[in-house]
Amino acid sequence: MDDEQRLARSFWRAACGEADWQDSLSDLTRSVNARCGHMAPLDPLSGLSASVFSGLSAADIADFVARRAYHPAVNPRVAAGLSAPPGRCIADEDVMTPRAKRDHPLFRDLFRPTGTSQALMIRPLVDGTGMPALALAFMRPEEAGPVTAAERGRLERLAPAIGSAAAIAMRFGGRARDAVLAALDSRGDAVFALDMNRRPIAMTEPAEAMLRQGEHLHLRWGSLRACDAHSERALADAFGQAVGFVGGGRTAACVVLRHPDEAKPALVARIGPVPDRVGPFSSTCALLIVASAMGEDDAAGRTLLADLFGFTPAEAAVAIAIAAGLSPKQIAADRRLSPATIRTQLRSAMAKAGVKRQSALVAIVAAARR
Repeated sequence: MDDEQRLARSFWRAACGEADWQDSLSDLTRSVNARCGHMAPLDPLSGLSASVFSGLSAADIADFVARRAYHPAVNPRVAAGLSAPPGRCIADEDVMTPRAKRDHPLFRDLFRPTGTSQALMIRPLVDGTGMPALALAFMRPEEAGPVTAAERGRLERLAPAIGSAAAIAMRFGGRARDAVLAALDSRGDAVFALDMNRRPIAMTEPAEAMLRQGEHLHLRWGSLRACDAHSERALADAFGQAVGFVGGGRTAACVVLRHPDEAKPALVARIGPVPDRVGPFSSTCALLIVASAMGEDDAAGRTLLADLFGFTPAEAAVAIAIAAGLSPKQIAADRRLSPATIRTQLRSAMAKAGVKRQSALVAIVAAARR
């Protein structure tokens, strides 16, 4: 029982910003003999968000998100967590037959290969009007043996303390979320606030207009996607960097959003993580995306290139656009000039920089903008 009191205190400390949620979840995961743990607010329509994972690699988490395993229509565990009474622990065998588990694609292609084919789940009660539900799941390989009554009992005894700690963090998070939304409203460009599953939780009016036009960005299954296939791959990679799925850190990134019609101008999307406050439940907002016309925010880069190499403003703008992945044809459409003019400016910029390949010019621009 002393160990359970220690575990409960660790979640309270995490709620107050004195400890790490992941460390608390890792301790609890080990105490129920599980390989990995997952803790997340639970929404009946969109599933899990603002997740804390323990014992899973970044690649496994990225695969979890890519397969939409957070959604109740895709993952039977999420559906079971939504329907289970608060405070009652359930296992896979309570809601699925062995044959259903064997035949389900998510179990076959994701859970079994990652050693998470057996799960123990509980939904702690979170007090407070408007608070989302909270879900806890602990997974291990099938060969680890059936879930025991002692493991169920431990989670049911700890659930009230964990639910109260999450409620405190969510109250703090309401204030943090309001601050993010106020910052969004103060901007005049297209800004999207997304959760970790790329679902918009807020956006500015220009961003709403951009979605209505559906030329560069659109919603698919509720998640923000690029209309152009190449841009979507780049956006997915940048999103993984921003939320920590790629490389283990949370870093900002810049992506060119091409129009499906190459003759039409592209946009630049700047993607940045929202800093943690008192943990993952402080706000469901995981990152911000600012979408703007090519070159709108590159004044500093153009000035530096002019100082370093004597580029004219036009040459610097073309060099920056080439470095961002645009073709001369796309730059010409964006700047309302002929492709021949753009190619002339590109050759001049390369000559001034002393390079003969566009790849070398891209490397110079990247270094100058760091």
